[in-house]
Parts: sequence; structure tokens; C-alpha cells
Amino acid sequence: MLVVQYNHGLRAGEVCGPHGFTKGDVQEGQIINRRLKGSLTTVQALRTHDNPLFDERAALEEWVRRLPDRRDRAFPISTIQFWRRFDRYRKQAGIRRLLETRNVLKHSIACHSIEKAGIHNVKQFLGHVSMGSTGQYLRKKDAEAVAAVYGAL
Repeated sequence: MLVVQYNHGLRAGEVCGPHGFTKGDVQEGQIINRRLKGSLTTVQALRTHDNPLFDERAALEEWVRRLPDRRDRAFPISTIQFWRRFDRYRKQAGIRRLLETRNVLKHSIACHSIEKAGIHNVKQFLGHVSMGSTGQYLRKKDAEAVAAVYGAL
């Protein structure tokens, strides 16, 4: 569930809860992301990986195959349950609590990919209608900006 959220830049409510994706949204190695808050629906390939913990395609396709109806939610838990699990796993991994955790995985993939993929590709990937929404990921801390500028001189 967390790998899917990170890999596709989803909000918790887009992964689980009443608006989470269903068995019918996972097909032929792809996932249909019906985003909330006025964002665009996107269709993205499910990622494979040598490590089974990160091979979302195999795991998710097997998981939804077991669901009886195409309208069944892939992760039928509430967003509150999602964040409780997220917090439990965060503690087990020794990751400190962040001030803003609500969309931390969505923010993480955006920040991790924006320099290499480009802002226009990240905008489309995240389903943003406005470039301003994507532009928030361009903000840098003062220390990062100083290091980058001094390194360029």
C-alpha cells in the first residue's frame, strides 16, 4: 500500500477509503489513479522490481485477483487506519516524526523526481491542473540554495 502510494504520488484517500482505487482500476500492468481535489485522472504503469517488497505489479495484481468484484476496493481501510499503519512503520524504521505527514509520500516522489524528470512531467504524473501546485516542490531550504550556488561558482 505504501509502495503504491509513493510510486504513483497518491494521497492516502486515493489509495484507500471510500475514494481508493478498485480491482477494476488495476489492469494489464497499469493502474488508473482517480485523483481527488480536482486533480486529473492518470494511468500509470505498475512498477516491477527484483526485490519482492518493491515489486508492486506482482503484489498488486495478485492482491486484486483475489477480490470477487471489480468494484471492490484494493485497500478497504479508512484513511485514519492508513495513517496509523504509516506511523507504526515509520517508528519501526527509525524515521523521526515529520511536522507535515499528510502527503509525505506524494511530496517525496515529487521532490525526488523533479530535477531529473522535469517539472512538466512531474505535473502530469501527479495529475496537477495548475503548474503552481507542482511549483511548490521547487522550494529549497536556504542551506541547499547556498550550497548549490557556491558549488556552481
